[in-house]
Amino acid sequence: MPIIFKNPALLINLSSGSASDISQEITTMVTDKGHSAPECFISEGEKIAEQFSALKASKPDLIIVFGGDGTCRSAAEIAREYDVPLIALPGGTMNILPRELYKTIEWKEALKLALDQKEPRWHKAGLLNGSPFYCGAIIGAPTRMANVRESVRQGQLSEAVTAIPKVVEAVTEGDTFSYHVDGNPTDLQANAILLSFPSNPENYEGEPEMEMASVMPLSVGELLKVGAQSLLMDWRESENIDSKRIRSLEIDGQGRFETLLDGEAEIVSCPIAVTLEKKGVKVMAPNPKT
Repeated sequence: MPIIFKNPALLINLSSGSASDISQEITTMVTDKGHSAPECFISEGEKIAEQFSALKASKPDLIIVFGGDGTCRSAAEIAREYDVPLIALPGGTMNILPRELYKTIEWKEALKLALDQKEPRWHKAGLLNGSPFYCGAIIGAPTRMANVRESVRQGQLSEAVTAIPKVVEAVTEGDTFSYHVDGNPTDLQANAILLSFPSNPENYEGEPEMEMASVMPLSVGELLKVGAQSLLMDWRESENIDSKRIRSLEIDGQGRFETLLDGEAEIVSCPIAVTLEKKGVKVMAPNPKT
């Protein structure tokens, strides 16, 4: 028998990139599947924290969220804390978690896929000094690269061009650091590390692992080469990128690093420890192996 939710909650953040009040449409789709109508929490601006508190007080058995990356990540943390399933709908700019779960940026398509599932499944989570991420993390000054790449994808070339000098400076002149993989020191230096989850489960067996790509200190010429490759293929295939699968990562020292966790910027102090949990958060989403 498919699971039936008696007390779902819906949170909409109108301050997110493309979010609007679609609570009635969502409610119709939810109740058409036999679930109770969700209690709605609609927020704009600074009131989002209040709405999250009210949502938690409602003790939902399902959390549906429509907003940007920060809103989706916050909702995932609540779902993780209270051990209830999550449906993350794309309502922002990058929509990292919804893309990961549903492979679409259309909220109706994502919600239909979610409601078609008979039961929730586990989605893994990385923990960076205790802070969870559900899709990927970037550690190091070149986190600016992610913003440039997204600007290019969206056709915002003027914003991307404006940021290029800062990216070049960060990658060619930024601080480097050493790191440990699975408890073992490496001989390599990097000034950025990208962590993500395996994108092709069919080629993956055994214990959960993260994909790590560390960016070695580059000259301007090498950076341009990596940039050209990123337009044609996976940029991690470059000879200047050390790519492997890992279970844990440690960075020693006393510095502070810029990080992006599921697209959200945070400043993190060393030492840094990253681990992986197979049971990160429950989601209503298709199994990635199917």
